[in-house]
Amino acid sequence: MSHDPPIAAITGGTGFLGRAVVARLRAAGWRVRVLARRSAEGAMDLVPGSLEDECALGRLVAGARLVVHAAGLTRARSAREFNAVNVEGAKRLGRAIRRAAPDARIVAVSSLAAREPLLSPYAASKAAGEGALLDTAASANWMVLRPSALYGPGDLATLPVFRAAKLPLMPIPRQPAARMALLHVDDAAGAVVAAALAPVTGQVWEVGDGSFAWEAIARAAGKALGLEVVLLPVPNPVLAAVLGLARLLAGGGSPLASPGKLAELLHGDWTCSSELLPPTQLWAPTIGLNDGFAATVSWYRLHGWL
Repeated sequence: MSHDPPIAAITGGTGFLGRAVVARLRAAGWRVRVLARRSAEGAMDLVPGSLEDECALGRLVAGARLVVHAAGLTRARSAREFNAVNVEGAKRLGRAIRRAAPDARIVAVSSLAAREPLLSPYAASKAAGEGALLDTAASANWMVLRPSALYGPGDLATLPVFRAAKLPLMPIPRQPAARMALLHVDDAAGAVVAAALAPVTGQVWEVGDGSFAWEAIARAAGKALGLEVVLLPVPNPVLAAVLGLARLLAGGGSPLASPGKLAELLHGDWTCSSELLPPTQLWAPTIGLNDGFAATVSWYRLHGWL
């Protein structure tokens, strides 16, 4: 009798969240197969390719019991570029699942932005990508995971927050009523595994930790650095001008330069809906903001990023 471990296929397995998911799946006893353009640390099997390569996608998911779709574009110069990866890539993966792994559990890792598809090209592409994957795969065995803003060791997206905290004045949006949830990458990876193993299907989970104002996030960043920050609330027109300049100088290559980024930054509610939170017996965050930020800063300093 064969006792081979079950196969988990993952897109985005070399990314910030994907690496943590690979580690969690391996620890849970899965044989992990990763689609990647480059070597994937911790993966048992590597399938060279991308979301543009339907043959590679077929090899990725063949015989898999679990498919985790964590790949996606978070910055781009246009809506067309977002859609080419986040929507069309999801369709190709869905077709591959339908042909080669019709019984696999699908965990689509999306974003809280998907609940606001009119907000920005990125948000629209994430919402459309969810539907594209699930409709094309034509499977009833799926879960959608919408993480809040992620942070943790190795993250480039939140690094500017800590660098800004070292300035004489730390700029933050002038939005005292705005709130957002944050989530350590290890907790997000745990949520992916929980969704994979949950005794339910066909659900959307929003996963995050807390409800923080910009001021609270800024002060937590300063505390992690051992600094008392002095905050500079920035009016919306100034933020718009700064982001416009960043877009002009970076040609879309900076995360802050993506179209629609201002609308995302100024959206007042990036907290998780209580109705869409996972049952606490299946998943709950374990790393608080202060501890998570402190560990993140330690990693940044160790690697010379701060």
